[in-house]
Amino acid sequence: MEANNAAFPKDSDDATAEEVSPEQNEEKDKNEEQIDKLPKAVQLDLPAMGLEFHPKELLLAASFIDGTVKLYECLEQEETEELWSSKEFKKSSRAVQFSEDGSTLISISKDKSWKVFDVETGKTSKTYLKAHDVGIYSVAMAGANFVVTGDDDGRLKLWDLRQEKCVFEARENEDYLSDLAVDDNNKIVLATSGDGTLSSFNIKRRRFDLQSENLNNDLTCIELTRRGQKVVCGCSDGSLNFFNWGEFGDISDRFPGHPESIDFSCKIRDDIICTGSGDGLIRAVNLFPHRFLGVIGDHDDLPVNSLTIDSESVILASCGHDQKIKFWDVEHFHQLGKLEKRKSKASDVNKRLTSKGTQENFFSDLLDDS
Repeated sequence: MEANNAAFPKDSDDATAEEVSPEQNEEKDKNEEQIDKLPKAVQLDLPAMGLEFHPKELLLAASFIDGTVKLYECLEQEETEELWSSKEFKKSSRAVQFSEDGSTLISISKDKSWKVFDVETGKTSKTYLKAHDVGIYSVAMAGANFVVTGDDDGRLKLWDLRQEKCVFEARENEDYLSDLAVDDNNKIVLATSGDGTLSSFNIKRRRFDLQSENLNNDLTCIELTRRGQKVVCGCSDGSLNFFNWGEFGDISDRFPGHPESIDFSCKIRDDIICTGSGDGLIRAVNLFPHRFLGVIGDHDDLPVNSLTIDSESVILASCGHDQKIKFWDVEHFHQLGKLEKRKSKASDVNKRLTSKGTQENFFSDLLDDS
């Protein structure tokens, strides 16, 4: 099995079979056991553009460059089973998003349309043709009844599923809306853009609120952390940029260090995110203090296309230009304690993690939570 084997340190060049300690053999056995628990990787005929785990079950939706949308069932130690496939778009299907209850699936397309699929049957229940004047790039759910979409020209639209129409729109950005985040109250939508800014919209009052200073590089992805009090945005220059909630005019902090662009992000827990980069590596990053924890996995030096985490936050799924969907165990990150404040080492950015999510001597930097 080619997938899921990238997150473990190599043996020393001068080590022999006789020199391997019992502790090393025990660690190797645990690594292999963790791999066996994961769903098996999926070899694709075409690159997947977007992934999304179901909010309740171990189901994975994927959108493809040819306009196809698929649903997979992911079982431990078994081949990932394709439950249904639907080719409804004329151009690339760029992203997928489940409804809150998991009964429907939203998918957006470069062909300017978006559709609602029944998760059980794969049939289209609603179609919004020519929903935008240009291709749709990003999508998010805002509660049970609202969908937010962002397009290639920087226009944001709010759709009411009950009325089946757009109820608010605004174009405050000059380039594509790369990612969208909605607060827990389904009141505020934040949009990152290729024009280098973060924009805030109050969808309850149907208005644009605030836009950040230009960071002079594409903002590519966004996560809400620290119980919603901090916003972290990935950037094309390889930096993570932080905003205080409600203070979106300028960044409060910045963490550089990724050697290439940060294209996607996914939150593992409130102070740990993973990033997918142009170099094909998926990294775990601790926040506050900001530190690279190490490399979770990779896509053979080819760019990562999407990241998503399951409802239990223990399995990470990724897809890339290598035409594979891979699965990674991230459960161990929930057992890590708090990090001491120290400057991040440059070498941490490319260090491989064990199945426990640790580097050699990594626990010397951890504090007991008790």
